[in-house]
Amino acid sequence: MNATAEGRLLTINWCVVFAAAAVLVLVLARTDFVLRASDPIVIMMAGLATTLAPLSFAVLWKGSARWPNLSHTANVLSQLIAASMLIAPLTYIAASLNYPLQDRNLFAIDQFMGLDWRSYLNTVDQYGLGSICNFGYRAFSWQPLLVPIFLCLSGKAARAYQFSLTFVLTVVATVVISAFLPATGAYTFLGLSPADYPHLHPIADFDHMRHLPLLREGKMRVLEIGQLTGIVTFPSFHAAGAILYLWAWWAIPWMRAIVLVCNALLLLSTPIDGGHYFIDVIAGAALAVLFILAVRRLSRPIRPGTRPAAPPTPR
Repeated sequence: MNATAEGRLLTINWCVVFAAAAVLVLVLARTDFVLRASDPIVIMMAGLATTLAPLSFAVLWKGSARWPNLSHTANVLSQLIAASMLIAPLTYIAASLNYPLQDRNLFAIDQFMGLDWRSYLNTVDQYGLGSICNFGYRAFSWQPLLVPIFLCLSGKAARAYQFSLTFVLTVVATVVISAFLPATGAYTFLGLSPADYPHLHPIADFDHMRHLPLLREGKMRVLEIGQLTGIVTFPSFHAAGAILYLWAWWAIPWMRAIVLVCNALLLLSTPIDGGHYFIDVIAGAALAVLFILAVRRLSRPIRPGTRPAAPPTPR
């Protein structure tokens, strides 16, 4: 198993997940943050990941899997669930570092590029495109679970492991960057209220502001995993996700048209439903492309069938 692309990526991916776990444990030990998990769904997901991971790993390592694609599916899903539960608290801890807010600079970059966020909001509101934006923004949440299932069952387990690795590395990089370049988001910076966009109902216009000020003021130190929301503005991981999903799905030809539409809408809705500046979207997408290229390069020497070239025969 370890000699295959899937086997080596499996090992690399879990090393990254364990590294994230080690960082979280170390940070919790050196700060006054307390992590809790009382939500039944969170407990169930954690139990699912800790059960499926060792079982699928053992079966695949032994090389006697009757349905190897199912085993790969279980393993990749376990990686994504575990990584998400480990990294989500780190986004909150990163926000508590209380570096200066960068909204003014991010908004200025948008203006420098000729991108008018308020005009975009007014256009979407005027034409009643709120439902389309809601649909596009929600496309972020269901794809991480479906991508590995469809890829593995289509016989593309290596791409599923690549997707898992790029997903985790991208979100880790997003957390690190956001710690030093925090922002409140366009709605808060511009002093808007729901009355300014009466025909829209953004999913996360002010949602992160329930926790961000408390974290920065040192008033929130108990983190309930089931209640953590997205508080990262720059770079946008929703935008990064759209690129990662599109790249992963592209390996399944019959899915291409569907996911192209879904993820194009996800990108277009991110400034509205996520309150992101346009530079957040651009940076998130660029970050995803960077890690896709890095993981593809990392995977190149370990593709199935790749063998070192034979030395020339002396004459």
